Amino acid sequence: RHFSDFAKVQFLSAFVHFHTRRKYIGGAFRDAHSTFEKHSPVDGRVVALVHEADAADVNDAVVAARAACDGDWGSMSQRERSAMLGKVAGLIEARFDDFVEAELADTGR
Repeated sequence: RHFSDFAKVQFLSAFVHFHTRRKYIGGAFRDAHSTFEKHSPVDGRVVALVHEADAADVNDAVVAARAACDGDWGSMSQRERSAMLGKVAGLIEARFDDFVEAELADTGR
């Protein structure tokens, strides 16, 4: 079984949301026990609410990554993985302006 297009888009969307950055671990979004506001260095406005990972989250992410290597991702051929990464690159490129906006909000330049 291979990753669905929905799962790929869902992951990418999680990466680019500007107001809330939740953790994505093992195929699911997670809230955090603690968060912090990310402020723009330009004008001090809040640009994101970042959900911090704790030790359990990190452990769960490692377990999920190992499971992916032993499962769907690991069973794909190099060609299949390359094709999937190419699709992800295309999704990133299609949202280039969103990434630029996020970077400008984060760094101020």
